[in-house]
Amino acid sequence: MWLLIVIVVDYFKQLVASSVQRNATHLYCTADKSPAIKKMGRLEFLQVRKSSAQDLQDIADGLLNKEQKSRLDSNGHILIRTGFDSLHRLHIRIVKDASISEITTIIEEINTQSRADLPPALIQAVSCTQSGMLLLGGAHHHNKQLTIRCLLAEVCALQRKTVLTFGVHDLQNSVLENTIISSYSLEQMNVNLVRFQAADIVIFGDVSPEVMAIAHDCVMLGMLVIIAVDASNIPNTVTRTISMFPDSDTGKKFLATCLIAVAFQVIITTKVNCSNLYLYDFVPCSDTLRQKIDDGQEWLAGSTEIVDKMNKLIENGELAYYDVHPILAALTDTVTKCGEDKDTF
Repeated sequence: MWLLIVIVVDYFKQLVASSVQRNATHLYCTADKSPAIKKMGRLEFLQVRKSSAQDLQDIADGLLNKEQKSRLDSNGHILIRTGFDSLHRLHIRIVKDASISEITTIIEEINTQSRADLPPALIQAVSCTQSGMLLLGGAHHHNKQLTIRCLLAEVCALQRKTVLTFGVHDLQNSVLENTIISSYSLEQMNVNLVRFQAADIVIFGDVSPEVMAIAHDCVMLGMLVIIAVDASNIPNTVTRTISMFPDSDTGKKFLATCLIAVAFQVIITTKVNCSNLYLYDFVPCSDTLRQKIDDGQEWLAGSTEIVDKMNKLIENGELAYYDVHPILAALTDTVTKCGEDKDTF
């Protein structure tokens, strides 16, 4: 039995490796179906045998420890994170009903960005602001946490900072001079811990009603807050954040008062050397934008910088329009509904 589990887990690793070679962002393993990948928003089935319910059970048995198996049995689902190779990290969600029915793997790129990729306005906003809130939007698998690490490295190069993070993985392993970093999981966040740490910068790796409650207190205590938001464009970043408040009016009032800027990022793969590029939009929170948010017109909080850059790359033959069409469609969708969580690309 043990040998069979090892064989099936090795098969799963081969599926992930094949997905990486195809530049896929997701791998879907569903009982009684062939494994499928998502690449640039398009679903493709792999030409391999169908996965049985026993296959999924064996994969889960090989991936989870005893405590994680117990949580899966209790909750019916579990999310784990694990390294794959030096360039990729996996976010694996396992769903169980009577038996394990689905294993979804998000493939996250790492180590593909330098500080030079960051927009100067973003660095300046974090460097020169003592309190307020900055939102960093982007698709779940587009590695916003690497951007956060690079941003901190740039900002803290010349300034001594005390940083408190919740749900930002591996940040404590980064070599950052002049910086004291205390890292916790999202489950550990509470306002008393925030007060005790007296941080200059507080960073949240995800957005939720609980995160926004703590973030509100951080801003009121005079801290700079950075929140990573899974979203499809800048308007969706704002509306999804507002949806985490008890009511939309409260969310709009808070953002209109305390929001510093909204940044948004995508990762694209060029045809030249198949290299990865990080592209950014950055919208500072001007008086005009604050008024739009307060008036419920946050869907107007857009920027065309990424779109312009991508169109230029297409003109230069470095990108194929067909490959990036889902990203362009999401970026130009300015009527995304409040709270809608798109993972279009």
